Amino acid sequence: MNASLSDRDTIAASLRCTIAVRETDIEIREGEVFVIMGLSGSGKSTRLRCLNSIVEPTDGRVVVDTEKTLAAV
Repeated sequence: MNASLSDRDTIAASLRCTIAVRETDIEIREGEVFVIMGLSGSGKSTRLRCLNSIVEPTDGRVVVDTEKTLAAV
């Protein structure tokens, strides 16, 4: 489900924060090369930081090889 820009702005204003990554799934197989593309500010770096356990997600979870590595508190 993709929220419109106005929905995103409404949520961000009510929470007084910036939504970096929302409702995203990614599956990368071993040995696979992948690219994350998107506009500036769309959450590419945040997604990679979550995958590398540099940043903890504030909602949802990160699963690697069927093992939960990070989850929102």
